[in-house]
Amino acid sequence: MALKVYQNAGAPDKVIMGLVETQQFDKIVPYCQQTNYKPDFMKILRAMIPVNPQAALKLAQMISVRDASGNPKTPLEGIVSVFLEFHKIQETTAFLLEALKGNLAHEGHLQTKLFQINIQSNPNVAEGIFQLNMCTHYDRDAVAKLCEQVGMYGRALQNFQRIEDSKRVMLNTHVI
Repeated sequence: MALKVYQNAGAPDKVIMGLVETQQFDKIVPYCQQTNYKPDFMKILRAMIPVNPQAALKLAQMISVRDASGNPKTPLEGIVSVFLEFHKIQETTAFLLEALKGNLAHEGHLQTKLFQINIQSNPNVAEGIFQLNMCTHYDRDAVAKLCEQVGMYGRALQNFQRIEDSKRVMLNTHVI
């Protein structure tokens, strides 16, 4: 009933927050399109993540769709930072895997972030991402250092570019 009142009063922010509170997440984007309203999606994500992280992930994927020029409608960095504020590593990983499918050079910093959060929190997932071979523009040196720290010596060797670093990692060949 409150949603109808807010709709009739022309208060789109209240309507959207009402949809979040009543967990009608699938109605947010259609409502915005219907009313031609551009909400603060970061604020909406912050409200959704504690309530329903999976629904927040779906919303993030909807609002990060690329426009005709190939740029995402909502900055990917902002979405990633909101998920990480709530320590949602799994959702952040799922979002980035979907968003970075194009393997674009200007998104190399996000590819690096994808590897960093997974190497530090779950090396097995990071290994799976390496095996997908979908990211080629990440900071190889930064990722290699993290791999070395967690004992992923084979991946560290693949990513280090300086011979001194490779020699240091090869001292651990008994573990590779």
